[in-house]
Amino acid sequence: MEYSSDDITAARSLQFSMYIYMSTTALWIHDYACSLHEEWTFLLRSDWSKVKCLYCYMIPPLYLPHRGSVEVLCHE
Repeated sequence: MEYSSDDITAARSLQFSMYIYMSTTALWIHDYACSLHEEWTFLLRSDWSKVKCLYCYMIPPLYLPHRGSVEVLCHE
């Protein structure tokens, strides 16, 4: 089976974008892991307020899209 030049170009473009997305995910996970102790200490020592509740509510959804991408890329 022969592939056209358009197919090869599309595959390379997709591969490049997946590499960029994966490297961004790796940097984000590294940054989160390095600052987790400081963030956890700050959250435990501060008093409960509306801002703290909003922060605790908004942080987990930020990491869900990246977690899914890592799972998908690792199973390929």
